Formats: sequence, C-alpha cells, structure tokens
Amino acid sequence: MYYFGETELAEVIDRMRQDQSRYLWFWYRDVILQAQDRGLLKVVGHSEDMPFWWRKFSDSIELFPKILELMERNRQRDSQH
Repeated sequence: MYYFGETELAEVIDRMRQDQSRYLWFWYRDVILQAQDRGLLKVVGHSEDMPFWWRKFSDSIELFPKILELMERNRQRDSQH
C-alpha cells in the first residue's frame, strides 16, 4: 500500500468528494482508512450488509477541520499556478 503525505492525502480525498461518480470506492477504501487512522476524517456509514464504499461519499464520510483546511490550501495553491 502507498502511504500518502497529508497534502497528497487531502488532494485524493478532495477529488473523491468532488466527483464521486468517477471513483470505484472499493479501490480507494484503503486511502479513506489511512486518512481515518491519521485523524483527518471518520467513516460514519458502514455496516456488514452495506460497506462505506458502496454508499455516497457524503453518506459515508465525515471530514474533520484539519483535512478541510488542507483541501482549501491545496485549492488556493493550485489556483495560483
């Protein structure tokens, strides 16, 4: 598994949040769990019969202020280039 820096992790999570239809959650579940382990978000919609990667992002994930801050910084940085 690839381990992301916080900035990279925020970029990947932000892309998933913005364009949910293009992501197959199954392939990104480890990324979400890595962010959760780092205290950047929490998986809130998960059960044995309906795992979080089968749900909409907004129904599965609670983003914490730190990752929201990182996402905003990334957007500001990108808009300057």
